[in-house]
Amino acid sequence: MTTVMFWSPDGGHGRTAFHAAVTAITASVQYRLRLLLCHNQCRQHGIEAGVLSTDILMNYAQKKPVPGIDRLRYLYKSGILTRSNVSDYMIPLFRDRLDLLIGTDKEGDIQPNDPFWKFLFCTAGRDYDLILMDAGSGIKQMPLLAEADLVVVDLGQDIIHLKAFYDDYANTEVMRSKLWIPVISAYQPESLLIHSNIIRQLGIQQNVYRLNYYQDFQDAWNTQKLISFLRHRLILDLSNTDSAELLRQSFFLTAAILEQLGGVSVISGSVVKFPVST
Repeated sequence: MTTVMFWSPDGGHGRTAFHAAVTAITASVQYRLRLLLCHNQCRQHGIEAGVLSTDILMNYAQKKPVPGIDRLRYLYKSGILTRSNVSDYMIPLFRDRLDLLIGTDKEGDIQPNDPFWKFLFCTAGRDYDLILMDAGSGIKQMPLLAEADLVVVDLGQDIIHLKAFYDDYANTEVMRSKLWIPVISAYQPESLLIHSNIIRQLGIQQNVYRLNYYQDFQDAWNTQKLISFLRHRLILDLSNTDSAELLRQSFFLTAAILEQLGGVSVISGSVVKFPVST
């Protein structure tokens, strides 16, 4: 079982859903893995808002029982959720590569300390090589992060926000006991607070990744077309387009995550080769 959680200390700065989705799509194109993408929010929110069209949701809504986390939780409470049936209630995004577990349709989120999460990760982890989860934001999610093998920390390009994380959150028991990777979300290279200045001012001793903000990607997210948009660009050689830098950053972040977890096999002929950033 390998679980990676995308989390932000402050909901106003991180883009955990976007980064979890981009990483999952990138990994599904690049590597020989079976992936599960999930979140801990309500249905049609978070990851679902960017990758599931209304037509797809309506199609699966007609199925009985309806796929999603509510069904899995029902099976868990009934004592019949197993490796043999856990994937029956997912929505396939890429056949045999990437599945999505849609969120709850009940009022209120499933609590971070609910024992259901640990059981789900253990059970699904026997059927999937990697589970990628948008774990939301805030200190309240710490019990959930405790179940992760690695945490991707989404940070804003804001010195106050960054200092608050490194001074406080990074020293919590959960973060001290976990592998974690920092990534600056919606990064703007024209800002005075550029990557090198952040590292210097805070004395950071580890790699800090970044994903630039690009409007065309945001538009794809807002129209629920992120999968086709990103997959198309990952397969093609787009080194001379405005999107190339974000794609390169996505590849580096995904590779860093998998390297921290011990590495994976690469599908021959499917590796995206971007020019080295200068």
